[in-house]
Amino acid sequence: VSAQFPPLGPTDTPDARLQVRDGSVWKTVGTAAIHPEARVAAFRVEKWDTTRDMPYRVTYALRDRDGAATEHEWTGRIRRDPVDREQLSVADVSCNIHTIFPNVPLVRSMAKLDPDVLAFTGDQFYETTGGHGTQRAPLAPAIIDYLRKWYFHGWTWRELMRDRPSVSLPDDHDVYQGNLWGEGGEGQKTTQEAGGYEMPAAWVNVVHRTQTSHHPDPYDPAPSKRGTINYYGPMTYGKVSFAILADRQWKSGPDRVQTGGPRRDHVVDPNFDCTKLDVPGLVLLGERQEEFLKQWAQDWRGHTLKAVLSQTVFAAVATHHGSYDGYLKADLDSGSWPQTARNRAVDILRPAMALHINGDQHLATLVQYGVAQQRDSM
Repeated sequence: VSAQFPPLGPTDTPDARLQVRDGSVWKTVGTAAIHPEARVAAFRVEKWDTTRDMPYRVTYALRDRDGAATEHEWTGRIRRDPVDREQLSVADVSCNIHTIFPNVPLVRSMAKLDPDVLAFTGDQFYETTGGHGTQRAPLAPAIIDYLRKWYFHGWTWRELMRDRPSVSLPDDHDVYQGNLWGEGGEGQKTTQEAGGYEMPAAWVNVVHRTQTSHHPDPYDPAPSKRGTINYYGPMTYGKVSFAILADRQWKSGPDRVQTGGPRRDHVVDPNFDCTKLDVPGLVLLGERQEEFLKQWAQDWRGHTLKAVLSQTVFAAVATHHGSYDGYLKADLDSGSWPQTARNRAVDILRPAMALHINGDQHLATLVQYGVAQQRDSM
């Protein structure tokens, strides 16, 4: 469980408590420090009883100028693990620019569906959220600027998040970029298309902490380039095993190839030979994520169905971009490129027979992947 806090002062209470109700009594089961930059408290409770619903609350002693403390709380219900259910419903949400904040119609409709799991698969907000643009430096106010946008996401969905598990995958706009080819956490040296993160690693890690600190332990706890936090790994709930991926964090930049068009990530010539884009050494998921997927695809302990969660689809489904006549032969921002790395990922996932849930491309689509031929994969 993670609890998001606002910026606090140096004399404020530095930690929060997680409590569960046992009959009429509230019992403290965890205390967590509030991260000084991300302002998030992440709780971990071992040996949890997953067979019953559990009322919980996060409590915090807010101090006034005189030092007196007033207890504040946020309550909810941790649902039992629905291992006996024949179906598990997942709500896939992405690309929320918050133009109708507080997004009441979206939340009301989602509540009627009553999903078991919330999957926020990227772009939980955009740079324009709130109407104030972005502040990218210095570091401290840039973090506050990010948190302001992130709060819009929390204010929108907290009534649903308070009583069901959720997953959040940071995508390009979450890190203040129009597109993201992360090059394994590398810093951006020239252009966005050359790859890497424009914002410093300390800022990116705040994004990763706020959005993913409640996820299960990552497969690889060691950070990637620049000390960027990793969050990819498995999550099992309701007899479904989810593979949480970070495809954008590792993907190669399109400057490594020549598309022949005005944009390095778009091929607009209908006669262009796209096999020329499949050059050696290009990365989609990276060796460690592929190693994770190989193990995950073969491990069926504790579940009967598998699903993959990632930022974008492993295919170029969209045929146009922008205007009605903005034809695309290929889109290097989609998960169809790099082709060899994409095919290898799909081949790895084939034994899992997994459903792939993702966001990004602004089109609701249902496809079946193919490698050697159409629809020969998941």
